[in-house]
Amino acid sequence: MSGIPVDTVGEILERHDRGQTLEEIAAACYVARSTAYRHLVRCGRLPQRRAANWSGRNPIVCGRKFCRRCGRWRHIVDFSPHSRGPKLHLSARCQTCVRIGMRERTPEQVEKRREYERIYLERRRREAGVPERVWGPKATRGDPRPHDKSNSYALDPGPLAELLEVHRVRYERELGIVDHNVGLSGGLVSNGKTTSILGPWQVLAERAGVPDRRVYRIWKREQRVSVKVADQLCLALGTSLAEVYGWAP
Repeated sequence: MSGIPVDTVGEILERHDRGQTLEEIAAACYVARSTAYRHLVRCGRLPQRRAANWSGRNPIVCGRKFCRRCGRWRHIVDFSPHSRGPKLHLSARCQTCVRIGMRERTPEQVEKRREYERIYLERRRREAGVPERVWGPKATRGDPRPHDKSNSYALDPGPLAELLEVHRVRYERELGIVDHNVGLSGGLVSNGKTTSILGPWQVLAERAGVPDRRVYRIWKREQRVSVKVADQLCLALGTSLAEVYGWAP
């Protein structure tokens, strides 16, 4: 029922009789401070502390409950359920007050909460019999794996970039685009006026089902290209991936 071994409870009582504080007992016994306090209260070593407005009970009336923090009657759906023994109870504070209290915590309170969670998870690990994971020095772990998206299934963009350059030149020659930059921006200069047209990468991207920005980056050789994207672009250009990369027999 207590949730911790009987030997641990005995050690908590013994250390309290020696005059140690709750923080020292919790750190030595690997339990939370509230757990040590709860067992000391159950054994009659410490008095039970109650809030100033605590009346001994907090009943549910017409589907509503009194919030201990804001002092309002709120619907029971605003309280978080938790189990204490065989019965299911509702929290003393509503969820709104809980969120407000978490935002108002000081750095010291946040650190104490993290320590409580660490001790709680450590106790659960020991109860489950899971061995502790020992981390060696960082120097002995080896070099970290680089966060590079390139892998064995990514291809060099060189051959495909050359094919995209041929497509760009052919596209601009057919439309009569003289200015190279104008062709990339998707505008055609005719009689001193700029006519909005689709650029070479937009047409190819729409045909291949690939984002036009990715096609432009492959043409600029800024990133490697996956086999799937390279195959889609090759098919849209009327060739095959094996012919572009020299895999054809």
